[in-house]
Parts: sequence; structure tokens; C-alpha cells
Amino acid sequence: MDEIIKTTLTTIIAGGVGYFTAWLKYFADAEKSISDELWKLRKEKYQLLWVILKKMPKWPARKDFTFQNLRTLSDEMKDWYFEEGGMLLTTESVLAYRLLQERMAAYYEREQELEKLMDKNDYYIIINLCSKLRTQLTRDLLSRKRLFSR
Repeated sequence: MDEIIKTTLTTIIAGGVGYFTAWLKYFADAEKSISDELWKLRKEKYQLLWVILKKMPKWPARKDFTFQNLRTLSDEMKDWYFEEGGMLLTTESVLAYRLLQERMAAYYEREQELEKLMDKNDYYIIINLCSKLRTQLTRDLLSRKRLFSR
């Protein structure tokens, strides 16, 4: 009788462990699949924002950037945010995006003459915020991180 109970319990425990392991694998596989799809979608949409941000490169610095250019850049970024990829931004990227948009708005809203060239210091503040956003996008995609050592 003891042998039957031991065998039955062993079978039940083994079945439970097997079921639990299969359940964990199922959810791990589902999470990986979602993660892979999200990465692909982010890459596609982030590339569009990357092209928009090309208008404010760190090198070479533009000497002809006006407040109107800044307003146009802000509008293009807003369109990208609502029409393309804003919902895909990570918490860190949305923070970098928001800081950039808020600073750009502060500059072009205070300026009466939008065709006026931006002050050099203001320009450098904006390009540094653009650079921080681009850096965060690369972090989201792990595009500048070596995943496996050689």
C-alpha cells in the first residue's frame, strides 16, 4: 500500500512539475515573441524620427537655423509622435522627447521674429537635447551595445 501511495504521489508531482514547466515556457516564449515584434516596430518607427532629427546635427553645426526652422522641426516631431511612433517610446525616450519639445516651444514662442537666426547658445542647447534623444533611441534598440563578447 505504501508503495502505491509513493508511486501515485511521485506521478502527480512529476506531472505537476511538467505542467508548470510547460506553462512557464509558454509564457516565456510569448513574452519573447512580443518583445521581438516590439523591437522590430520600434526600429522601423525610430528610424523615421532619426531622419527628422537629422535637421539638428551635432556636427557640423548649422549657421542658418532660424526660429521658424525650430518651429517646423517641432511640428514634424509632433506629427511623428501622434502618427507614427509616440506610443512606442520607452519611459526614458518619452522623457527625452518631452524635454526637447518643451525647450523648443519655449524658444520659438518667446521670439516675435521667427525668421531671426537662433542664438548660438540656444542652438547648442537644442542640438544637445536632440543628441540626448537620439542616444536614448539607440539605447532602446540596444543598437550600440555589444550583446555577446567575442
